[in-house]
Amino acid sequence: MIKKITSFTGLRFIMMSAIIINHLFYLSYNDRIGTVYSNFFQNPLVAVNFFFILSGFGMMFSNLKKIPENEMHFPSFKDNIKYAVSHIKKLYPLYIISIITGLLILIVSKLLKAEITPSFFVKEAIRLAINALLLQSASGMTFFTHAYNGVSWFFSSLFCIYLVSPFFIVILRKISKSIFHDVAFIVINLFVISLLFIVFGKIEVFLQSKPIPEVDMLVYGSPYIRLFYVLIGMNLALLCDKIQKSKGNKAVRNISLYEIVISLLALLYYFTRNYIAPKYFDYRNIIDIIIPALIILIFSFDCGIVSQLLQSKVFQSLGEISMYLYIIHSILILQLPLIFEESIKSWSLSFMVCYSILALIITFCLSFIIHHHNTKKQIS
Repeated sequence: MIKKITSFTGLRFIMMSAIIINHLFYLSYNDRIGTVYSNFFQNPLVAVNFFFILSGFGMMFSNLKKIPENEMHFPSFKDNIKYAVSHIKKLYPLYIISIITGLLILIVSKLLKAEITPSFFVKEAIRLAINALLLQSASGMTFFTHAYNGVSWFFSSLFCIYLVSPFFIVILRKISKSIFHDVAFIVINLFVISLLFIVFGKIEVFLQSKPIPEVDMLVYGSPYIRLFYVLIGMNLALLCDKIQKSKGNKAVRNISLYEIVISLLALLYYFTRNYIAPKYFDYRNIIDIIIPALIILIFSFDCGIVSQLLQSKVFQSLGEISMYLYIIHSILILQLPLIFEESIKSWSLSFMVCYSILALIITFCLSFIIHHHNTKKQIS
C-alpha cells in the first residue's frame, strides 16, 4: 500500500473550510446577505461525513500497513482504552482549554443576563465532568454535547467509536475476502444508516414529548449512528487495498478524470443542496454519505491532476492544522458571539464582516502556532 495519502491532508483543509463557513451563523441574521448565505453556504454535511469516513479509512489503512493478517487478534477491553486514548491525546490538551474557555464565556454571558444561581454551578460542574471524559455524545442531548464548545460532540463521538474500533477492524479484516464483499458491506452500512435515521428520528420526537431532558442529537451526532460512517471508511480502505493489489497500474487509469468529475460534482451539490426538497424520505442524507465516500475512494490513489494540487506545500500546511482550526474557531465563532448578542443587540453588516475576518485570522494564527509548537516538541 501507499505509505501516506497526501491528498487527504489537502482535502481535510477544504472540508474544514466548508464547516467553518457553515458556522458563521450570524451572517444569516442580516437582511442583505442572510438569504444568500443560508441558501448557498450552510451545507456542512458532506464535509462532516467526510471526516468520519476518513477516520475509519485511516484506522484500517494504518492497521493494514502495520499488522499482517496472520498476527491479528481480538483486543481486550484494556487494549480498546489504550487505542482510544492514543487517538485523542494529541488534541486533548487543546480540547480541555477550549471547553474551559467556553465555560468562562458562558459565565460572563449569564452574568450579563443576571442569571447566575447556585444551581447553575452544580449543573455546569456535571456538564464539565462529562465533557472532560469525552462521553457527552453518548447522551444524545445537545445540553451536554454543545455545552462549551459547539463542535466537541465530534471528538466525543469519535472517542466513543475508537473504544470499539479495534474490534471492528479485526472483524472486517477476517470477513472481507473480495472486492464484492467490501462493496456489499458499504451498501449494508448505508441501509443501516437510513434505517437509523428513521428510528432515531422517531425516538427523538417521542422523547421530546416527555418531561425529561431533551434528546435531540441521536440522528446527527451520536456514536450509535456515526459508527456506521466509520465502518464505511474501514470498508473503503479494504476495497482500495484489494483494487491496488489486483489491478496494479490499471487501477489509476483515467484517475485524473475521476478526480475532476467528483470534485465538480461535490461543488455543484454543495451549492444546490438546499434547493433539493424531497417530499417524503430525505434521500439527501444518503447523497451526503456517497459523495465523501467517492471522494475518499478516488483520491486514495493519490496520483491524479487534482491530487497534485492538493499535494502542494500550501495545501499540506493548511491541512495539517485543520483539527486545530476546528477546535479554535468554535470558541471565536460559536461561543463568543453569545456575549456580543447581549451587549450588541443589532449586528450591522460591517460589524459581521469585520468580526468574521478578525476571528478567522486569530483562528489561523493560533492554529499555526500550536502546530509549530507540537511539531517542535515531537522533534526534540
